[in-house]
Amino acid sequence: LQDLSNILIEGSSADGKVKVTYNGQQKPVGVQIDPGYFQSLKNDKDGAEALSGDLQKAILEAHEKASLKMEEKMK
Repeated sequence: LQDLSNILIEGSSADGKVKVTYNGQQKPVGVQIDPGYFQSLKNDKDGAEALSGDLQKAILEAHEKASLKMEEKMK
């Protein structure tokens, strides 16, 4: 399992402007949001809702990838 903690897996959304990183043990280790993403939300009255949705998509993608990687390593 120690090997898995050193593996980084990324999930993204909003054309890569919102990224979430998990390690191979399915633990979140980072979030990156491109500054340009906020510019695109500036005129969006539902900006907070859009950010929340995009973060959720990135988190789910990273978690799914991390789960697959963990299963692969355990075999």
